[in-house]
Amino acid sequence: MRREVRAVRTLVVLLAVGTMLGAGGAQAWPDRPVMLILPYPPGGTVDTQARIMAERLGARLGQPFVVQNKPGATGAIATEFVARAPPDGYTLLFASSAQITSVPMTEKVNYRLDDLVPVSASGNGPMILAINGNIPPPHSLAEFIAYVDTNPGKYAYASAGTGSVAHLVGALFLARAKLQMLHVPYRGGGPAVTDLMGGQIAMYFGNSADLLPHAANDAIRIIGVSTPQRMRQLPAVPAVNEILPGFEMTA
Repeated sequence: MRREVRAVRTLVVLLAVGTMLGAGGAQAWPDRPVMLILPYPPGGTVDTQARIMAERLGARLGQPFVVQNKPGATGAIATEFVARAPPDGYTLLFASSAQITSVPMTEKVNYRLDDLVPVSASGNGPMILAINGNIPPPHSLAEFIAYVDTNPGKYAYASAGTGSVAHLVGALFLARAKLQMLHVPYRGGGPAVTDLMGGQIAMYFGNSADLLPHAANDAIRIIGVSTPQRMRQLPAVPAVNEILPGFEMTA
């Protein structure tokens, strides 16, 4: 097995790597603080998961795991930083799947996928479709589709960056519903939700952690979820595939 560890998503596999490094007589890992690099700004789903992970890793392994946010270029800045770091296990990337799948195909990046060693996935979850609460008159998914269809190109939808999961699920939705909207990429989910509530954008497919805290806020309306079935937390909100059969995507 390789000793170079440049990407981490879960506790279990990282612990196995740490044990491996110490088992062969080499200096035990970690013997100093470890940097956990995030490709998004504070406040979003990836940031929240990473901080929980960092706290538990630090407690388990006896060294601080220091979270550093390096947003921009749909995560390419953070990914390049980790790819160029010494391959010693002290600079780790906690990323969404986009940085190692779609972003290298949609953006010009200064890293190669084989510069990184993927360790594991930390989990997946639904994408939630929310619209600005002040857009008249849609109150349901079907009404929103009909309304945008009669106003092609008038409204914009947000993503967490070009090539991000939020971008791809939004594009898939528009293609299936045969709608036209302008794509506006942001540096992360937090800024996108802020502008959604402020009315600068009309639609955003975000992670549950981005949008569920605002479910009771009149500034947005949650009108759909990307999973095949409805979410337990939002039983009154339909799955998008109830209107667009076959639609499904998770982050």
